[in-house]
Amino acid sequence: MECLKRSLLVLLSTSALFADGFIIFPPPYLTPLSVKYHKVTCAINNGVATTTIDQEFVNNQADGFTGGRYVFPIPQGAVIDQFKVVVDGEAKTATVMSRDTARVFFNEAVKNSNQASLLEYTDNGAYTVEIGAVAPGTSRRIQITYVEVLPKTDGLSRYLYPLNTEKYSMGLIDTVSIVVNINNASPITSVYSPSFPVTLERTDEYSVTATYSSVKSRPGRDFDLYYKLSEDDISFHLFTYKKENEDGYFLMLITPKLKKPEEGETVVAKDIVFTIDRSGSMGGTKIVQARDALRFCINRLLPDDYFNIVAFQSTVGSNGQDLLPATAENVATTREYVDGITATGGTNIAEALTTSLSRMQTEDRPHYCIFLTDGQATVGVTNTAEISALVNEANTGGTRIFSVGFGFDVNTVLIDKISIDNGGCPLYCSPDQNIEEVIGDLYKRIETPVMTSPQLVIANTVPTWGISPSKPPDLFSGSELAMYGRYQGQGACTVILSGNTGEKVETMQYDAVFPATGEAYPFLPRLWATQQIAVLMTKIKLQTLTQEDLTPLIDSVKALSLAYGIVTPYTSSLFVPAGTAVSWTDDLQVESGGRANDASNYMQGMQQNSNAAQTVVSDTNALPYTVAPQLNQMQNVGNKIFVYTSDSVWRDAVYDSTSVADTVYYGSEEYFALAAQNTELRDLLTVGNQAAFNYLGKNYLILDKGAAGIAPKRGSLNASPATTGRFAVRQAGGKITFERTQGMPDGVIDIYSVKGCRIAHMTFEAAATTKTWSTKDRRNSPLSAGAYLAIHRAGNLKAVQKFVVR
Repeated sequence: MECLKRSLLVLLSTSALFADGFIIFPPPYLTPLSVKYHKVTCAINNGVATTTIDQEFVNNQADGFTGGRYVFPIPQGAVIDQFKVVVDGEAKTATVMSRDTARVFFNEAVKNSNQASLLEYTDNGAYTVEIGAVAPGTSRRIQITYVEVLPKTDGLSRYLYPLNTEKYSMGLIDTVSIVVNINNASPITSVYSPSFPVTLERTDEYSVTATYSSVKSRPGRDFDLYYKLSEDDISFHLFTYKKENEDGYFLMLITPKLKKPEEGETVVAKDIVFTIDRSGSMGGTKIVQARDALRFCINRLLPDDYFNIVAFQSTVGSNGQDLLPATAENVATTREYVDGITATGGTNIAEALTTSLSRMQTEDRPHYCIFLTDGQATVGVTNTAEISALVNEANTGGTRIFSVGFGFDVNTVLIDKISIDNGGCPLYCSPDQNIEEVIGDLYKRIETPVMTSPQLVIANTVPTWGISPSKPPDLFSGSELAMYGRYQGQGACTVILSGNTGEKVETMQYDAVFPATGEAYPFLPRLWATQQIAVLMTKIKLQTLTQEDLTPLIDSVKALSLAYGIVTPYTSSLFVPAGTAVSWTDDLQVESGGRANDASNYMQGMQQNSNAAQTVVSDTNALPYTVAPQLNQMQNVGNKIFVYTSDSVWRDAVYDSTSVADTVYYGSEEYFALAAQNTELRDLLTVGNQAAFNYLGKNYLILDKGAAGIAPKRGSLNASPATTGRFAVRQAGGKITFERTQGMPDGVIDIYSVKGCRIAHMTFEAAATTKTWSTKDRRNSPLSAGAYLAIHRAGNLKAVQKFVVR
């Protein structure tokens, strides 16, 4: 694991981590998998990008199973929406559970050469998919979807997908393709890629598709795509997601439209200090790049700006005791000072930052500090908590600190804490990146403040809560403000954004409507929960807490992770095929969520329980000629994992056997009514004839009841006290055949939809063992594809069979 972490630092320590998958290490003594194809599709709607990665990994060995680790990072603030494994042509969704439990299940499954896959959070925003037991000459196909709000700088929106890491692939990749569909409410004026030749296809002025593809290649650079909107770009977008009778979610994207300065007015001037590490470890190329970056920044200073440079090693030096006005003379003198900066000595971070903050004198303008270091404190105060406390105490003027950590030995906890505590953000730069580009890009973001200390008010009668960030950051030219939250009810509202714009306060208003229902943006619940988790993780990582204070924070992260299906340091996403046998003990608790996750449709849930690729797919728990479920088997259904327990019940993890449960008998009117409520419940009912699960905080117990009130064997029909008959559903020649054991009494078969509507009715004579149905309903119309139930009654006995028609 330590080897993996070190390699991740080498490969993934970047200023912005984005998703790309590659095999980094196989399990010990195994040959790595190869990448067959790498396909990326992205849909960008009004600045929100949904990216789906589809990759196939091949075991090219002549013999011997193998596996590997598929490592990828995602953008800060993005959320993995789906993790799927394609089995027999069908994409199966994995389930989020506690990290320790997922690892136990995965290891157990791999021992049996099972097609298991595990998604885990690794570090620095990176995730690892572990692929187990790929047979020789076969492949494993992985699909990952993540959602992000694209960054906007200088009026340009940027989509970045780093194909650069494919250089770690074992060989040439058969197909690499990226398709980006951009749709916006206002005209898209230009689209271009500085890195790859792309084909552009315009549907109209609001829609553009950019396509790149190659064959037999191994890309060695990132895919970068920029697009610009018209100057009349709509400056306010409200995205909502709300189910009936539940609280809703929203995302506001706001680009302030400030009036151009009138004659005699100026843009917002700023005070800025560049705090640069010039210790010995910065020698060579690093210090040369740092000097180039400083020149870039001071050359872009505005006439009314004030600035200073603090260059530190064991001691701290600067180009003056006070901030300097950005006159032509001062800029020229400072360039000469920059030329003389060399690398030597230790690293005195505490004195460097407190000195930088002491330079801030004025109160009527924004203050910024750009802090760059490549190491850890070695001189003066070296304790992280003490340095942080000194910086916070010295920052009396509200200076925003933007930190850039360079290299592998940087103190990430200190950099994160200093930046977040002081209203900035941390960035990280790998050695193969250009420091000048990193600092230059950062400076472009903050060189023109358009609104400082902004405040957002939602003036309406619709209650809102859970808004993140709780304090909006400063807004810069061409930037965008993203606010996440929850709401109740429905109604119109006015969004009021106000803040300092130079010497006056500017106020802008936007009209919006929170709808009663609407599910057009199903990714919003996870995006909102990701913001909440980020706040909690920041407290866990950066605050010195007792175990008593730490436990509830970790529990809150786990609860959000499981409820919304989000992988965190405490949870993982596991896929195992249905019927996988695992070790199970009473002290091993499976945790699973599901309320906020998008449930798959009923047919998909049925197929997850099936082991037959045919037109009619029967529930494996009712098939008479397949192996019955064994103790400790498990299956994914909807967003839960169920384990088959000793009482012949499929039990989900959060079911509380000590609490009251609604008991519903399989195939009863109450059963059909429950199935008709919504797709999530229908998915859960596909687990089997006997199940125990928790849905929206309520326990449900599904029992298979015989005539005498005794639960018979699953899928069986008790014909007499001495005999047991069984029946099955078969398909051949476009027709469906119902089979049963010989000697059963007269009976009938009724076919129902999952909503309880009877589709067909047939009689079953005592002497018959089969009954053929043409799959037409009572009006002689062909049956639509979907899920159905066959109820076989013989006297006062009954058995129920689920099947799917494709």
